[in-house]
Amino acid sequence: RSARSKAALNIVNKSMSIDLADRGIWCQLLHPGWVRTRMTEGRGLIDADESARGLIRAMEGEYGPINGCWYDYKGDEIPW
Repeated sequence: RSARSKAALNIVNKSMSIDLADRGIWCQLLHPGWVRTRMTEGRGLIDADESARGLIRAMEGEYGPINGCWYDYKGDEIPW
């Protein structure tokens, strides 16, 4: 079920990014990275602060117009 719901989210994001582009609205899917948390038992690769800073930069457009695709906290596009 998880894979199907993620695929549906990807399709909705892509569709909305096209439908809303003329209004200047971006639709972004963001991946926080593998974050050191209790859930990862501290085995993540980055701290929550680093992930949050990167996600905020992406939402503020610092990485450029990243509309309709999937990006990580560094602004790198993740292929479908």
